[in-house]
Amino acid sequence: MTINQSGTRPAQVDVPTGRYRLHPELTTVAFSARKLGLFTIRGTMRLVSGTFTVASPLERSTLHAVVATDSFTTPMRKRDEHVKGPKLLDAASYPRLEFDSTEVAAVGGGWEIRGLLALHGTVRPAVLRVHSATFDDGLARVGAEARVDRRDFGVTAQRAAASWLIQVQIEAVGSPVRDGRAG
Repeated sequence: MTINQSGTRPAQVDVPTGRYRLHPELTTVAFSARKLGLFTIRGTMRLVSGTFTVASPLERSTLHAVVATDSFTTPMRKRDEHVKGPKLLDAASYPRLEFDSTEVAAVGGGWEIRGLLALHGTVRPAVLRVHSATFDDGLARVGAEARVDRRDFGVTAQRAAASWLIQVQIEAVGSPVRDGRAG
């Protein structure tokens, strides 16, 4: 699978159709947010599980992914515990965030995966913008990004210190599912 973007036509995607299992140990869910408008906080969260189906036509493809909220990690442990606590993510009450696609659409010269993001007890529309995709050595690798406004999910504490907008970068790795097992 490769994406070749050119002009305003949808990117050409040469995709092996089928179902894939995402590998938590190879997939990265990274985030960044501005703090006090002066610097950027960067960190990661852990993928718990996920599957995607590549269909023909590509617009019929699907994605489901689950991320553990208690895996929120930055270089500052004290901050991590605060963010996972009851005033922000409340990981004890809401241990997962989930994304379920509702549509894959060609936009300009690329692709978007549109769907519903469940976070902090709230479900809202979200869009993943695919920026890269490759298939080699039996693995599908897809890069995507999203922008999440934490106010949409009721995560509003520390409004003066941390940005409302969270940038999310995903580097997903999956293998084909054969006979009910990942290949």
